[in-house]
Amino acid sequence: MRKQTTTNEKPKSTNKKDDFLSNYRSFLAYRSRALNQDIHRDRERLGELTTDIVQIYESLLRYEQELSSENENIDLKMKHINQQYEAIQRYSALKDFYFTNDKLVLEFKPLKMDYDYTRVTNRENNDEIREQGTLDLPEYTATLDLVRGEFQFKCNPNSEYNKHFFSSLTRTDQYRTEGRIVWIHPHIFSDGRPCLGNVQSIFLQILAKGDYAQIIDLIHQYLITYNSASPTIKIHLLREYWRHNQ
Repeated sequence: MRKQTTTNEKPKSTNKKDDFLSNYRSFLAYRSRALNQDIHRDRERLGELTTDIVQIYESLLRYEQELSSENENIDLKMKHINQQYEAIQRYSALKDFYFTNDKLVLEFKPLKMDYDYTRVTNRENNDEIREQGTLDLPEYTATLDLVRGEFQFKCNPNSEYNKHFFSSLTRTDQYRTEGRIVWIHPHIFSDGRPCLGNVQSIFLQILAKGDYAQIIDLIHQYLITYNSASPTIKIHLLREYWRHNQ
């Protein structure tokens, strides 16, 4: 009986050389398609890289121009900051000040805030009470980010004055988190950000001029002035929070 060839068997060529050359041609065609795909892919990547290189080159040119300008004005800026230092040093409300990286750190002495405002105690009867007096404040540390134009406040927990100041605070859960003092000032949020309002634009204008002494004066006035129209926490609540054992 004659043996049948199954469908998955490779057909045999009558000419071994023709078979060899045909297979090699198929191999070359495969390699050509693969190389064309690689070339297409790399051309796309090259286009992306070219765009990135142009952007990087433009950035380098801009940075070099800025650096050149900075170097040209460095003597003038150092003269200006020397004058600023002398002015800051004479500021009596400061306990200490220093630069760290791109930040100016200001440590204030204990401050006092005078206040006089009326608050409603019963809206149905329109009952009001006048709040008037002086609020003793702790020692604040203000950190001014010179790049972002932002500043943040905190109370130094290692300050001996602050230790004494906060030692007799009532433990009101409404205003405490894990034993940490949350509210530190009537116009400062619980995360240390100041509620600046219209002061923000003035602050940025002064910062652009590099007048740090005026910025310190602005921050000082901000800390000791109470605006009853927009506090982050009202003074009568803060006084309750800061209740001392007299």
